[in-house]
Amino acid sequence: MNEERRAFKRLPVELKTHCIRNLCGKSHEYFPSFAKNISFQGMHLISSKDIGIGERLDFALEVPIYFIPLLLHGEAKWVIHKNGLNNNVVCGFKFFKMEPIDYKRLKNYLISIEKEYFSSLNEAASIREDAGILQEV
Repeated sequence: MNEERRAFKRLPVELKTHCIRNLCGKSHEYFPSFAKNISFQGMHLISSKDIGIGERLDFALEVPIYFIPLLLHGEAKWVIHKNGLNNNVVCGFKFFKMEPIDYKRLKNYLISIEKEYFSSLNEAASIREDAGILQEV
């Protein structure tokens, strides 16, 4: 019933994520969220702020092995509004852009939390680069 949408394996995490929403030239809105799982392709996020399907956000992902957060850019592919005490929004984000240094740092982090994450590191890198995720500097 639950069809897998990611080409890469999801790894469970509990990472603080700072979301940055561009308000069309006015300013930016910053709000905290939490990543519940992550892959090379995207992440599952829990937020107290409303997020719409198709909305693009920037993320500063706090990863324990790095002092400086990773800067990732994602688009909301699905959203579930949880009604209850905290009215959280649960959503899935697909990454559409990241700097080469953040790509390397994400890869190193994923490898560090599960050594068998990739069957072939070279294959995974070529898929990611071919997908146009990396931003050339």
